[in-house]
Amino acid sequence: MTSPRIASKSEFYKSTILNSMCIEEYIPEERAEKFSTPQKLQFIYKTFHKEVGEWSIPRVGTIESLEYWLSGLPSILNIPFQNYDILKNYIKFSGKEFENEDQEDEFLNSYFRGLANALFDLKNERIFKLTLDNEIIFTGSENECFYHLQKIQPNSYDHATKYEGYKVNSND
Repeated sequence: MTSPRIASKSEFYKSTILNSMCIEEYIPEERAEKFSTPQKLQFIYKTFHKEVGEWSIPRVGTIESLEYWLSGLPSILNIPFQNYDILKNYIKFSGKEFENEDQEDEFLNSYFRGLANALFDLKNERIFKLTLDNEIIFTGSENECFYHLQKIQPNSYDHATKYEGYKVNSND
């Protein structure tokens, strides 16, 4: 058996990265607050490249280097790292429980690889935010925001954005 699937498994990993960014450890907080999400992602990727990528990428490749760096728990990302927290985070995000320990183990074994792929994809992706009455409730690609909107309310996205107070906007 395989792990429970969400519409886009990468959605979980991307959300984890986006919700874990903590660049204030590296630059003054007042400057960090002015960074857009894409700027934060570029800063994180440059930090990875300085700390590990320069020597590791030529040896093992970008994804393996990112996986190694992320599994070392860089302070620039406050990602869940204990098995209990990782599983709890996934279940909360997906709304699905694992059926057995084998599924949990399979998921945990691929966790840092999934985060590595997500960070690699995010560094060049345009980021959108889904808001309700100006409060951010989800960040991701434009498609992921509209997909999430459909998951959390029963109306069409047209109705939700015109009459219910939802908006999907780019961070650019």
